[in-house]
Amino acid sequence: MRGKLVVWKTDKGFGFIESEGNQVERTFIHISSLKNMSREPKLGDFIHFDIEKQNDGKSRAVNCRIEGVAAKKIDFSRKMESGRKPSSLLSVLISIVLLTVILTSLYDRFSAQSTVVEKDSYSQKPNLVEPFEAKREPIETKTEPSRFKCDGRQYCSEMNSRAEAVFFIRNCPNTKMDGDRDGNPCENDSRF
Repeated sequence: MRGKLVVWKTDKGFGFIESEGNQVERTFIHISSLKNMSREPKLGDFIHFDIEKQNDGKSRAVNCRIEGVAAKKIDFSRKMESGRKPSSLLSVLISIVLLTVILTSLYDRFSAQSTVVEKDSYSQKPNLVEPFEAKREPIETKTEPSRFKCDGRQYCSEMNSRAEAVFFIRNCPNTKMDGDRDGNPCENDSRF
């Protein structure tokens, strides 16, 4: 439709339009329906509009434009200032990508280490300390073994030397000097 602006209250931002052919009924117009125009309306302007019926039965002008007045050019740079700038959006995306790469790298390293540990712990030859017998150096006695004899002694506190304790655990029954059964008697005895 087309009509003439017959009332306009600049301070309140509304007015009324008289349609060409219907001078009895006036249509309400609000400044928000003219937001794309390059200037505010003035009395006597011709307005092109659509009519929308409101809940109270009155009509209201919508999709309005002022005849002979150019529409506003949309300034995209200004619109970007209100939101995020493209450069800041780009930096956020780059940060997310970098964070993803770092976390993926850390995950790969962690899972690779976990896999190595699992393989070692489940392989036939465990990656643990080898059995004590394999690392144990043979104990050489400096004295002749014949000078010792099994006389019923069983404990480290009853021994006079390390060599004597070795002789007893190798040759005498019921000794109690090698608790962990690794072949090294009296390991916790500070005298030896």
